[in-house]
Amino acid sequence: MLDSNSTVSLLLAEDEPTAMKNLVATFSSPRYKLTCATDGNSALKKALAMTEPYIAVLDWLMPEVTGLQICAVLRSPKIKIRPYLIMVSARSTPSDIAKALDAGADDFLVKPFRPAELQARLRVAERTLNYQSELREQLNELEDLRKRYRLIADIMASQGGGRAAMGRGRLQTSSTPVEPLLDINSIDFASMAEAAASGTTPKETPKIAKITTAEVDGIMIKLIAQQGFGKVGAIARIRGELYPQAQFTAWGGMLLEEGNDRTWVDILLEVDSSAMGMIFEQSLGRLPESEEERKAFLASTQMVVISGFKTAFENNGAAVMAPFLSRVVSSKECNTFSEGERETYRYALAGGSVGITIVRQKCPILFEPVIQLKVADVSAQDYPPAQGLEVPMIMKSTIITERYIRKFESLDESSEKPLAVPIYRASLMAVYFSQLHQR
Repeated sequence: MLDSNSTVSLLLAEDEPTAMKNLVATFSSPRYKLTCATDGNSALKKALAMTEPYIAVLDWLMPEVTGLQICAVLRSPKIKIRPYLIMVSARSTPSDIAKALDAGADDFLVKPFRPAELQARLRVAERTLNYQSELREQLNELEDLRKRYRLIADIMASQGGGRAAMGRGRLQTSSTPVEPLLDINSIDFASMAEAAASGTTPKETPKIAKITTAEVDGIMIKLIAQQGFGKVGAIARIRGELYPQAQFTAWGGMLLEEGNDRTWVDILLEVDSSAMGMIFEQSLGRLPESEEERKAFLASTQMVVISGFKTAFENNGAAVMAPFLSRVVSSKECNTFSEGERETYRYALAGGSVGITIVRQKCPILFEPVIQLKVADVSAQDYPPAQGLEVPMIMKSTIITERYIRKFESLDESSEKPLAVPIYRASLMAVYFSQLHQR
């Protein structure tokens, strides 16, 4: 997604040297990543080689291939990256403009034009690319959900709706001790030393965010029954330390509200390489076909886990928001950070192990000026507060995107007093996982 600080990829196609010189001068800024072409053939080749969303300013009449022909090619359904196309030409009749737009141009600018006008058209193009980017992200999330629900349906069909597995979901305790491995790079030794020297202890977790060992065990038993993992036994319960890096890590986050208490909770489901293939095969009766399918399967499993924790927290009296879609990464991609109070549970399966890590931290409502808003902040209230039949611009628990920030900027400019937007600032882990799928 393009934001106010990102670089805009811009293709300039113009065969007249003076006109090209003027275009380059207009956009000679670090803001723009320029690609130039002086004939239609090279312009088309460079356009097809683009690997990210871009804007193209195309002259109509160029040697070899015309701007109209380039538009027609770039609007083919086979083209994965859809650019924003601005046609420039000395032609100015209504029929010429209509012909360019029908060929696939998004905008038309008559020569000669002022640089300020072209720059304004590019700002429109950037907004359009941002909308397209947000739409792609939403479509990707819908596709992720489709894959997850399809796998859940396959699991239910394989397990007879989960009833056949209910008798196998009994927790057994093992006396075998297991030493947790630590990710040294994720430990804040300076803070640990300072706390040890001062004799301080972490601040007490709000009551609504606490969960008992029996409740976590219950969530695991439900998971075993619903997903058909087979027999499970407790190896060890580890408190206050990081769970060892597994082959796959699924993340889900939620915000708990009760009275004046606000707590952000990150939940990690970590599966080692032995357990991953085994639980997939037990659940679906076949081996996974790709790493993508493994991740989709673990994401569907994490949905069951998050649902279990949501119910447990609600039973403790909390209102629960889960604005982000859960994400899965391989361990080599994973960064779980070192913030918050941690509690880790590890469970044995036949031939592997599964871990659940709960990370809690206080998450108060912040009333931030617009300039301090960040992508992935979460709206804490409907805003602006609805009056009469008015509809708020943003609803509570909505994830703030660049588009919302621009809306707030516009609203702030027209307001007599500076805005103070109520938001929750999600954990670093939540921001990391929510943005990882965009890369």
